[in-house]
Amino acid sequence: ALRRIPTSQVQRVDIVRGGAPGIDMQGRTVVANVIVGDSIAFKGQWLITALALPGKRIGQTGRLEGQRRQGQQVLDFSVDAQNLPALGAYGSRQRLRPDGTTSANTYSESASRNRQLEVRAGYDDRVLGGRVRLNLADMHSDYAGRSTDQSLVTGSTTQNRSSSASARQEGTLRYNRSVDKVMDLEASLFHQDARSENTTANSSGSSSQNLRTEGAIRYTYRFGARIDLEARVQQRQNASESRSASNGGSNIFYSNRESGERSGGFLVRHRRSAALTFETGIDANEAWQSGSTRFTTPTTASAPVYAIEADRTRYEAYVSSIWKPGPKLILEGGLRFENAVVATSGSMVSHREFSLLRPRLALTWNPDKQ
Repeated sequence: ALRRIPTSQVQRVDIVRGGAPGIDMQGRTVVANVIVGDSIAFKGQWLITALALPGKRIGQTGRLEGQRRQGQQVLDFSVDAQNLPALGAYGSRQRLRPDGTTSANTYSESASRNRQLEVRAGYDDRVLGGRVRLNLADMHSDYAGRSTDQSLVTGSTTQNRSSSASARQEGTLRYNRSVDKVMDLEASLFHQDARSENTTANSSGSSSQNLRTEGAIRYTYRFGARIDLEARVQQRQNASESRSASNGGSNIFYSNRESGERSGGFLVRHRRSAALTFETGIDANEAWQSGSTRFTTPTTASAPVYAIEADRTRYEAYVSSIWKPGPKLILEGGLRFENAVVATSGSMVSHREFSLLRPRLALTWNPDKQ
């Protein structure tokens, strides 16, 4: 057991002498009392790799990581980077007419570069009687490429260039707490922001941005050994917009979209016996989505091509039971009522509402179960 204690955590060792024989498992009268305190330790690693690529090009990759511990507090991070230049393709190309004569004779060469950087960090500690974990990430990448076509007949040269860049940041926060097997609390929050951009030599290209957010809370409380109460709330939301240009940037197409969902409910479970369980609860859910597009040219003003909004609301109430009369039989029964409303507006208008009553009865027999 002493070998599993890091030396950085040992504050002092007290020697207790003069005890009665048999004070430890070997009957010795000397006891070593190891006093352990908080530890502050750091460990890290740095790695650089060089890669030999075709065309006498050298690529580099690197990684840096580290971790710091102090008691139950943990902080860790990592950094990854790479730079990969590459010679895409080269060689001659010849085009022939149907009569066999040469229409074009060119020499082509292309090259590209790809760079990436990724940074991640995490934090873990005890907060308000529970455990909290925070994760953060920041990621970037960019690409640049070029191609050259040279006519072997006229000597003329044509060059094309393109580039792209993307970035993404995200974070996750989680919290868990449990009290004497009576209460459990779980909460989480996630957010992400992603962007990208692509361009070409003639000012054409596209760009986009996406935002995503999610959050959830789940709470469980146990009234003794037979009754459980569970409650949950969850929400998700996405938003995105994009822009693309063509014809030298004179024609532009825009698109926007938003969507989301929120839900919640509670459940009461009663274990009447080891063979009989009852459940009842209510669930609510709402989902929505909206979007629009527009197109702009030098001769026409910006106008929406379409715009639509949709919303769905649903409520459910249910009661169910599970009975196990024997080790091979399971009887499940329940009744569920559902009410839903679906509506759209904008370019398409509609409204629909319906209700359902759904009974359920199922018998499961497993002849192999003992």
